Amino acid sequence: MSERPSARETLAEMGLMKNGEPDPLEIGYAFGAGMVVVDGRIDPDELFYTTKLGAELFPGFDGAEFEARCRRTPTPPTIGQLAPLLAETLDEAQRTQLLDFLVAVSQSDGEVADAERALLRSVAQDLGLAFD
Repeated sequence: MSERPSARETLAEMGLMKNGEPDPLEIGYAFGAGMVVVDGRIDPDELFYTTKLGAELFPGFDGAEFEARCRRTPTPPTIGQLAPLLAETLDEAQRTQLLDFLVAVSQSDGEVADAERALLRSVAQDLGLAFD
């Protein structure tokens, strides 16, 4: 019987680790893309705002690269897959920053879709954070 891979091993397999630690840039791309496509469409306002916010929060965040990731991957590594793994590897401040990023992305087109709201609740729970 094989052991379940550790959170760090799984994140590494997904390309989200750098030098043995979670890579904030790759996490930003993955979570941003997951939030942008969760409602089944790629909204230009969400792309614009996520690129702007991503560049502020994650050094090296590139708008063209981010858009390409959203468009080429119908389902980026799901936030539902990533959140529990990151709960094991990020400290509380990092988890809070990540949730705040997702909330801001979900609000960027002027409305928070039901699918976005459900995802935010699930992510907050997985990250061990409160969400109203």
